[in-house]
Amino acid sequence: MDRDQYFADETRTGKIVHDLRGIGAIIVIARFPGKCDLDWLNQLYRDLKIQGEIKSEVVIEVCRVNTQRRAWLLEKLSVATIAIVDVAEHIREIFDELGKLFGNKIPTQVTAATFLKSGRIPQEYITSMLSFLREMAINDSAAEAIANILRMAVTETEITTSLDNVLFDRRILLEMNEREFAEFSARFAIAFADALDPLLQVKVIEKELKGMRFFNEGTIALRIIESAIEPDFVFDLGSKKPFQNLQEAHQYMCIVVNQAFLSNKGIGPGSVFQNDSRKVLSLQAADIAAGVAREILESNYPDVQRASMAVKSIFERVLFNTRWLK
Repeated sequence: MDRDQYFADETRTGKIVHDLRGIGAIIVIARFPGKCDLDWLNQLYRDLKIQGEIKSEVVIEVCRVNTQRRAWLLEKLSVATIAIVDVAEHIREIFDELGKLFGNKIPTQVTAATFLKSGRIPQEYITSMLSFLREMAINDSAAEAIANILRMAVTETEITTSLDNVLFDRRILLEMNEREFAEFSARFAIAFADALDPLLQVKVIEKELKGMRFFNEGTIALRIIESAIEPDFVFDLGSKKPFQNLQEAHQYMCIVVNQAFLSNKGIGPGSVFQNDSRKVLSLQAADIAAGVAREILESNYPDVQRASMAVKSIFERVLFNTRWLK
């Protein structure tokens, strides 16, 4: 069996909507299938006569001025999987409330840092508030949702792996700066959130039940994780700490799956690594897909749910935080 390979790159909101900058940014990450035909991208290089790498901003501008070219490009890009990761959801909510208390709206993404340094809120409250918000963001992340599946797998089987810090060290995530945490959350989601896809879960359950006398939730959970980590994932070059933690989480899942001796029905866990997008056309395709999805999202803001559905109207598969959109 051939192993699937995916290429992923991310972008941050704030190009159009100023309120979605800084610590309140939403991360949009795209995953492009390695088996896809990239003749359209080569065609763009020929048509635009660009030296170096074609970035998403150039393609977005082409789409603005050429309706026919836009329709053609959207069709080519629609095969990408998109993850919209709103790690700042709780930050925006609490600053909206603070704005009401102080009698004016505080635009989180633009002035949050200035506001926090202004002395209007005691420092000890600020530290506690930001720590609490990060805890909420971790609890609502795809990483935590998948960790819960893995906990079930370990609990309901005879695997001896410790349940402490399953998949990631919470302390490390709490200590990351906003950009690092957002990068980790987005890359984890686009790589492994297939484990949260109800269609994949049903497929795994149906396949397992054919050969099982008794329903075992632990084995089902293991099979779901096994399916999610089977492909190879290639990311554009990113920050060292988030990617190191992503690799460690992937390695942990591989250890658990291998320890379970699930038989040789599958092709085994894939790998997670980085490459330079200037050298890899599929990473450039992912960058373009992420940029176009971000443009659609911001154009339909401020309702994030509605904006996410607008992205889903173009792309075949879209994940919003931990939920695959229908």
